[in-house]
Amino acid sequence: MNRQRLMGLLIITLMSLGLYQCSEKENATNLAKESGEVIQLKISGMSCGGCALSAKSALSKVKNVHGVVIDLKSGIGKVYIKKGESVDTKDLVKAVEKVGYKAQVNS
Repeated sequence: MNRQRLMGLLIITLMSLGLYQCSEKENATNLAKESGEVIQLKISGMSCGGCALSAKSALSKVKNVHGVVIDLKSGIGKVYIKKGESVDTKDLVKAVEKVGYKAQVNS
């Protein structure tokens, strides 16, 4: 098994056990300092760490997204936008739906 796949499986396992969230909170703090706008999404249909990782990966690929933090338990995804840039929230929702989950922007 290659190293990248092994690391992915480790992260998915840790997320499933709820042990990955500490570093995610630290990541959120750093992203908040480095980013401009933060868009919060309610994502439904995720049932495991792999689901959250899939949604995170899809959101991260949207243009001008600086970073993403997803809380699996609450189903909340925070999308951090690059300073001075913007993102159409419809593109974020489409990215999540493309990988099989429902999303709506929280006001």
